[in-house]
Amino acid sequence: LPIITEGCKWMDPLAQPICNTGATQCPDFAGVALSMHGQHNSDFLVLKNKNGYQSGEHYVAGTGDESFYAFCAVCSSCQGWSEWSSCGATCKRTRTRTCSGGNDCAPSRTSDQQCQDGRCNPAQVQLYIDGDLTYYKVPIAEGTKIVAGTAVATCDAAGMTAV
Repeated sequence: LPIITEGCKWMDPLAQPICNTGATQCPDFAGVALSMHGQHNSDFLVLKNKNGYQSGEHYVAGTGDESFYAFCAVCSSCQGWSEWSSCGATCKRTRTRTCSGGNDCAPSRTSDQQCQDGRCNPAQVQLYIDGDLTYYKVPIAEGTKIVAGTAVATCDAAGMTAV
């Protein structure tokens, strides 16, 4: 689904199939940060009980009503994962899988993991599946200022791509 860049309706095409409304009226999008991919100096937020998007630079992720989420996607047309590799010098191990979906699915083909921590669970909340992509909201770490690149960094850390 495309993101619209005119008229402050960036996430509306993504919110429509989830809530049958625009993003700012969709409860599932409350607290979601949208990466502006270099177009602004901060990510933009959909806040509860607010009309429109808010620049994230004045917000810090917390708990409860101050929880924020990065809007991420992962390819959902992938085969099963390979076995984990042995731990390397970086204390990470890797696994791979085959995914259809072209370049959109490239980030979903490999996964890295810290060896000493075991398997990660980033508390991802699945919102929607559209063809080869599954959309999630992923919590932004508590205490993180919502500046440009926050959503990208959060999605990258979860092994996903910022939308």
